Amino acid sequence: KEEIKEAAKKDPLILHPYTFVERDKGRKLKAIPFCNKFKKELTEVAKLLEEAARISEDRDFAQYLRDLAISLLKEGYAQNEILWTTRGPFKFNFIIGPIERYLDRLLFTKCAYQSWVGILDEKSTKEAERFKKIILASRRKIFPGTTKIEFAKLRIEINKTAIFSGLIADNMFTGTNLPNNANLMEKYGSKLTIFGSSLKLNFNEKNFPIFKNVFSKNLQKYFSKDKLQTALLHCILLHEISHSLIRYRDAEARLRELFPILDELLAYILGIKCCGPLLLKDALN
Repeated sequence: KEEIKEAAKKDPLILHPYTFVERDKGRKLKAIPFCNKFKKELTEVAKLLEEAARISEDRDFAQYLRDLAISLLKEGYAQNEILWTTRGPFKFNFIIGPIERYLDRLLFTKCAYQSWVGILDEKSTKEAERFKKIILASRRKIFPGTTKIEFAKLRIEINKTAIFSGLIADNMFTGTNLPNNANLMEKYGSKLTIFGSSLKLNFNEKNFPIFKNVFSKNLQKYFSKDKLQTALLHCILLHEISHSLIRYRDAEARLRELFPILDELLAYILGIKCCGPLLLKDALN
């Protein structure tokens, strides 16, 4: 860790989120942009995106795929998240690129590749929009004051996920919120996605078995399986909305490698606080 920090003083690209760090022949650390390190693989992916764009009947979605293909072969992958945040909504949800930093346990800087394909769940998305509007209207009572992103630029999509790959497949995320960069969030807004298929799988294989084994039979009779699954959806939704509304500009610099832990914890705490106005507006019971 200290060697990396020291080397980065001479070569700042070593700490860039989209570079691969390895040793040269002299055993010194050097940074290689992802688009160069994985050029062969990314070129093949870009060709497939171009092919998908040609057969798409949605002209806007086709252009999104073409722009995504171009950005994959460039050094500035932030364009991927900008495209994802500002385009759509489309019937199909799709993104690919180095996005999340959870695998970097040293400095929480390097991004790992991931992608997903999903189909927009219009009914669930409409309900989520109602939650969002109530929370935004009550935000001054819920969220501590600081300089954050523009609240109005918050978009929500719930999808029926068809496939995960990369980091997100290894961890089976139930939701995500992009972009991760506070400056990009301020300029372009934020877009959160709930993965319906993953949420259902996690509920059936993890959450519901825990409920059945931990809580008494007397308590269990008050909660049906469907109600519990809906509650999990609401929990994840409130968590991700809170993520969008608490992104402090200086948090990562101050907290460093502790940032992801405290960021997730605060989102859950504020998600619970959001239940107050939702109860008053009869959005929850």
